[in-house]
Amino acid sequence: MLKLTFDRKKYGKEILIDSVDADNFKSPENIISTNFYTVGCLNKCRGSIEINTRYTPFLNQSVIFMPPHQHIDLTKIRFEDGIFLFFEGEFLDQFFNDSFFIFKFDFFHSIDKPSYVNLSSEQFNSVFGLFKDIHSDIKQFRSDSEHYIRSLLYHLLIKLNRFYADQHQTHGSVNKNLNFLRFRQMLEQHIKHRHSVQEYADALNISRTHLNKLSKLYLGNTSKEVIRARLLLEAKKEILYSQKNISEIAHDLNFSDPPNFFRFFRQLTGQSPQKYRKDFSK
Repeated sequence: MLKLTFDRKKYGKEILIDSVDADNFKSPENIISTNFYTVGCLNKCRGSIEINTRYTPFLNQSVIFMPPHQHIDLTKIRFEDGIFLFFEGEFLDQFFNDSFFIFKFDFFHSIDKPSYVNLSSEQFNSVFGLFKDIHSDIKQFRSDSEHYIRSLLYHLLIKLNRFYADQHQTHGSVNKNLNFLRFRQMLEQHIKHRHSVQEYADALNISRTHLNKLSKLYLGNTSKEVIRARLLLEAKKEILYSQKNISEIAHDLNFSDPPNFFRFFRQLTGQSPQKYRKDFSK
């Protein structure tokens, strides 16, 4: 697996956003992981992409969302026409003075929802124009481009959030509940070490009951279900993409002992970690 890091000084001055034509979106290795956000507007493509073991077949006129630190398998996909945008969360956080800004959208950090949205021709044309404008301004960067691109990207993400919500029946509006946004951020930062509802409730300085209500309201699942699902995703990534043995993975994910990890994994998947690794290596 190839780990890709964002090059802030690619254009000389520090810029936290970049873009590329879809047919140039290539990697020397088929499985990659990034430290930045990726949004791809695909006018024409063939095949499917695997993100954290979930296969997604792609249609023309679709948009794909890839948050950082995911395992992305590009073996079975061919991008023929479109544009990819790459940016660090800081690119928007600084502008809005909001460290939770990127967590306000439904599509980047959803555990059980698709990582894409299929669009009608009218919808696609409305967002593809924004992709083109951003792409063009990055390649012809001016003194005011950073602010202009941020405003375009904000407009684009809001638009995509609406389309995504309509198609996948998510909450829809840009989330503004600070405790919920902090919970989503904490899940990404601390899931390897915090497994209980109480730990997150204590960190947020709210009750378990209140956290559960927020989780049900915005994600449709209890906070325990959300935490377990995110922990399972982390376990699957370690099992499939690391060279660690199962006991080492159990230790790194802060389970008290390997048998406890085995029980957790079997309860949620119906199979042992060893069999899961073996099945996917075939």
